[in-house]
Amino acid sequence: MSCKLVTYHTSISTGIGGIENLYRSFFDISLESGYEHVELFHRISGTQIAERENNKKYIQLLEVKTFFSKFNSLFLKMTLAFKLFTMRMGSKDIFVVNNPSNLIFIPSFILKRTNVVLIQANNIDTVYSTFFSKLSIKLKGKFVDIFTVYTPQDMNKLLKRVSIPDYKVKIIPRACKIKTALFPRDESNGKKLITVCRIEEKQKNIATMVKIVNSLPQGYTLDIYGEGCHKEIEKLKELISDCPRIRYLGPSHDVELILKNYSVFLMTSYYEGFGQTLIEARSQGVPVVVFNTFEAAEYIVKSGINGGLIEPFNIDKYCDCIVEICENDSLYRRYSEASLELAKQTDSSVVFRLWVELFKSFDSNEVSNY
Repeated sequence: MSCKLVTYHTSISTGIGGIENLYRSFFDISLESGYEHVELFHRISGTQIAERENNKKYIQLLEVKTFFSKFNSLFLKMTLAFKLFTMRMGSKDIFVVNNPSNLIFIPSFILKRTNVVLIQANNIDTVYSTFFSKLSIKLKGKFVDIFTVYTPQDMNKLLKRVSIPDYKVKIIPRACKIKTALFPRDESNGKKLITVCRIEEKQKNIATMVKIVNSLPQGYTLDIYGEGCHKEIEKLKELISDCPRIRYLGPSHDVELILKNYSVFLMTSYYEGFGQTLIEARSQGVPVVVFNTFEAAEYIVKSGINGGLIEPFNIDKYCDCIVEICENDSLYRRYSEASLELAKQTDSSVVFRLWVELFKSFDSNEVSNY
C-alpha cells in the first residue's frame, strides 16, 4: 500500500482560492513524491473551476449548521479527528493542514504517529493571534514536523510568535499559475490600470483604490476583475457608479491574456497572505504598485526596481508612483525587465521541486519532531 498525503481544508480544492489552488497542485506533487493524495473537506462552496482528479481520493466530512457558530466549528474539528483516527495513518504518511487551530482536537497519538506539515495560508499575525491558535500551538505544536511559510519575512515573523527551532521552518512561496512572459514590455500600454482580486471590501480595501484613481490626472482608467458574493459585488457597483473611468468587468477567465492590455497592476489590501495576483502580474512584466501591509509584499515588490511599495495608506505617494511609471518609458522597461527576472522565484517548476523535496524528506527521515 502506498503512503498517503492527506490534506485538509473546509472547502474542496476544485473551487476558487489560494489554498484550493495549492491543494490542486499537490496531486502532481504527490505522484512525483510517491504518495497517494487523499483530500478531506466539508463543503463544496462557490464557483467550481476545476474537475476532480480521477486518481485522487476525495472524502467529504460531515458538517452541521446551527445558530451557534462556535459549536459548528467544534463539530468540524471533531469530525476531522475521527476521520484521521479511522484512516490509521502511519510514520510514512503526511498530514497537511493550513490552520493551527485545526490541530487542537486531534488526539496527540494520531499526530505523533504521522508527519504533520502546517502550511501558511494567511498573514502570520492574523493566523497566530487568535486564542485557539495560541492554545493549539501550546498543546500540539510539538507534533508539527514542518511549518511552511511564503517568504523570509514570514519566517522571521513566525519565529517571533512561536517558540520553535528555525530548522523546522521551510520557505516555500506560492507558485505562479501562468507561464512567465518571454520578453519585457518596451513601453507602458497607455494609462490603463488593472486589479484582479476577490471582491471583498474588508480585506481588499477597494474604496481606497477608487480614491486613488479619482486623484490621478485625466486619462487614467481602472478595470476591476474578480469574483465575490452578490452583496459585495453590488456594493462595488454602487461605489463606482459615479466614476466613469472605473469599470467592474467580472471574473477573470484568462489572466495571462487580460494582463497584456494593461500598464500597471494595483493592490490596496489591508492584509494578504501572499498576494497571488501580484506574482501573476509580475510574471507578465507588468509593474505593480502595492501598499506595504503584509510580509510578502517586500518579497514580491522591490520598490524602485519592479514597482512601488507604498507606505500604508498614503494616497499621494501611491498616485505619484503610478504616474512616474506610466509616463517614463525607459523606467517602465527597466521595471518590466526586473519583473521577469524576479518572477523566477515563483516559477511553478521551482516551487514544485521545493514541495517534492520536502515530502520526500519524510520518507528518508530527514525531519523529526523537536
